[in-house]
Amino acid sequence: MSRQPKMTHEMSESLVMKAAREQFASLGYHGARMSDVAECSGVNKRLVYEIVSDKENLYLAVLSDVSREFGAAVSAGMAEMDDAAFKSIADVYCMAFDLISRYHAFSRLLTWEWLCETIQGARILTEMRNFCEKIHAVALRVDKTGSTHLKEFDVALEAMILRFAMQESVAETHVAELKGIAAALFSAIEK
Repeated sequence: MSRQPKMTHEMSESLVMKAAREQFASLGYHGARMSDVAECSGVNKRLVYEIVSDKENLYLAVLSDVSREFGAAVSAGMAEMDDAAFKSIADVYCMAFDLISRYHAFSRLLTWEWLCETIQGARILTEMRNFCEKIHAVALRVDKTGSTHLKEFDVALEAMILRFAMQESVAETHVAELKGIAAALFSAIEK
């Protein structure tokens, strides 16, 4: 019979962070419990507390990781795109839609922060404001009508984030369907 290799501290930490991300995204700061993080990660509770001193520090670490990952994805996405890639603000909205759908934990954590500000939720809210400002700036440059329907755009962007956040998971077919609706909406607004 072969023995399981001993779990390293780094492996345990990675499992704890993954489980914490899922717990906080699903239940928010106040709903998540350290015992559930331990159970979901497969790491005993004592070791969880050795990895991170308390729930607050674990939450801050999760917020930091999720914000950093999302910020990097937004920067990379924006660097790859130029205004010529977009025919309308609907195209910009769909690009934003793609980013949000890929980073479901971000939209879930963001929504928890909107609903009940916690310890240091300002970081994730700041990251979202930065994202919205970047998307807004691209939409402003792309809006060919000169009438800038960006107020509607901003409201739709926030609604889209909330819509994703309320779902446990986001299916690709659902994303495509919602993008089609958004594209039709913005095409109608731009006319």
